[in-house]
Amino acid sequence: MIQSNSDSEKRDTVSSSVTLSPSKQHDPFNSSTEQSTHLTVPLVPDTTTSHLPTPQNHVSIPFPTLVFPCTLSLEAEIDHYIQHHDFFVTKADFDRFELIRMTLSAIIKECLPNALDVELFGSARSTIILPHSDVDFFVKLDDSPANQLEMLKIAKDALKSNPLFSVVSANCGKRVTLIKGTTTVGVPLQIDPDSTPSDHEISFDLVFGHQLGAFNGDLISTYCECDERVRPFLLLVKYFAKVYKINDANKAKLSSYGWNILCLCYLQLVSPPIIPNLQSETYIAASDPSLVVNKTFEDGYVHFSCDCGPWTSRQSGLLPNPSDIEQQSSPRPLNTQSIGSLFVGLMDFVKNHFSPAVSLSLSHGTLLSTDSVKHLLKPVSKLPPFIILDPFEFLRNVAASVKSPGTLTEACGAVLKEMGKKEPSFERILSPKKS
Repeated sequence: MIQSNSDSEKRDTVSSSVTLSPSKQHDPFNSSTEQSTHLTVPLVPDTTTSHLPTPQNHVSIPFPTLVFPCTLSLEAEIDHYIQHHDFFVTKADFDRFELIRMTLSAIIKECLPNALDVELFGSARSTIILPHSDVDFFVKLDDSPANQLEMLKIAKDALKSNPLFSVVSANCGKRVTLIKGTTTVGVPLQIDPDSTPSDHEISFDLVFGHQLGAFNGDLISTYCECDERVRPFLLLVKYFAKVYKINDANKAKLSSYGWNILCLCYLQLVSPPIIPNLQSETYIAASDPSLVVNKTFEDGYVHFSCDCGPWTSRQSGLLPNPSDIEQQSSPRPLNTQSIGSLFVGLMDFVKNHFSPAVSLSLSHGTLLSTDSVKHLLKPVSKLPPFIILDPFEFLRNVAASVKSPGTLTEACGAVLKEMGKKEPSFERILSPKKS
């Protein structure tokens, strides 16, 4: 059961202002993590986040005990599926993404004087990307005033004039300015002779100036490095949501980003936790200062650690500070749940325990009563079915697009129904029309 840690001793916040350089960005294919020399990390969930908006009365809710254990046979089937299914984007794919990024950067910087660079964005940046998905990029701009419409037209014309790119649409919206297109940059030298040119095109979105969203990707990517189960777990849930068509915010469902935040909150709340709270004062103070991001935006405040060292060292038993262990009668054991068990547990949580009465907050690292966070949200006439607070934009509920919980809970319920069978099958879970 998760208990509130609001009375725990707070430590000074590291206030080093840095921006991730390319050498500091995360390599999804390198699981080794450089260990920090600052290893003081608590063994209990950490909610010391005074730099964040404070929930009124800070009412934390005990995390429910889940009642749908995953059978050993289903665990093995899920693990086998993850290992042998066309599930992960390969290193060759990421190399191609980088080649596209460099080509886009050269084109955009030549036509837009205020463009500093083009970087990976969205799922490609967070590394939670499925094969054959669209790839997102964003144009990092300087602080000079810019006419969004004029900038969009110039960039669109520059891409149209390049034979390697095709522009599908260009839009200047309230939240983002973006270009949708396709590219043949990086087509493999050896290709199937029966394939068509469209088989080798990659669809992309090019977003202008939305750097806050880029930090979302960095935060998710860092969480993926904290434990080897995180990335495949998030990819599994993303694939599940895609199969059941419950991952499109434009269709009143939860966005892929919302599913990522939901999954990470769940991994914080299970007991023992699988990931830390990278935005807590305690964790930031324990991190390498050069890996702490601290930046203020108009819509939010970015302050988190990109250092996995304190957590991986804690998981390895390297705790030089005895006070961390003395906080409890004995050290808390590590969480050894399989990805299959975590997947079924998440389904149970969404189906049976997630309601408008409770709110998830990755930045606070706890399950909160909605009454204690209503003042943080934009005023609404009726509470939405789910509340998942954005880790940086504190007035934003990333689940606001969900108008009715039915489709989400039904999909999760289908998994639990399969679990109730004598011989549950993961193949049937991923074939909703046949189950």
